[in-house]
Amino acid sequence: MDLNTIKENLTFPIKAPQYRVGVDGFMSFANNTLTHDGRLRCPCVKCVNNKLLNPDDVNYHLLQYGIMRNYSTWVFHGESVDQVPTSTSTEPTVEKETLTHMDMCQLVHDAFGHSGDDPYIGDNMDECIPGPNKETQSFYSLLKDAEQELWPGCELTLLSLLVLLFHIKSTNKWTNKSFNDLLQILIRAIPHGANLPKSFAEAKKSLKS
Repeated sequence: MDLNTIKENLTFPIKAPQYRVGVDGFMSFANNTLTHDGRLRCPCVKCVNNKLLNPDDVNYHLLQYGIMRNYSTWVFHGESVDQVPTSTSTEPTVEKETLTHMDMCQLVHDAFGHSGDDPYIGDNMDECIPGPNKETQSFYSLLKDAEQELWPGCELTLLSLLVLLFHIKSTNKWTNKSFNDLLQILIRAIPHGANLPKSFAEAKKSLKS
């Protein structure tokens, strides 16, 4: 079974037989990325890749709760961006770029337990006024980073860049110093690089939520 078929099965309702087949395929694929102590990030709708569990628990969570929405590129489980098939459709490029932003916004909504169509979430972030609650402030801050393009027309946002960098750091066992050194280069190399975190500690703090 190829990767596309596995992902298609994972779009079925979690009680459907096809979904169980998709979970089996996902587990077989993801088991190649076990941590040194034999755990995986759990992409269920409750853990949203924030928790490291043993494979049996990950399998149970996926069958019990379902996989998080829009986790279509399994960057936390061994899939690189280069493995994602390029669409042959004639859709405008802007729609393809927007998908990246939508996926990151949905990731933030999922992490905070919100649905993407919550009535209090406006389309214009400038119109949203966060309350004094720290969780609310973190939510809006992450949503802003999820929508902030690195530069006009760039398919990566500030949040998606940090998520990808942390994934690469983890899978390649980078030191904190090497992460800091790369950030300093990116700050100088890309437009508006001054908006990037200045260090690993600062980047980690921004993603802590």
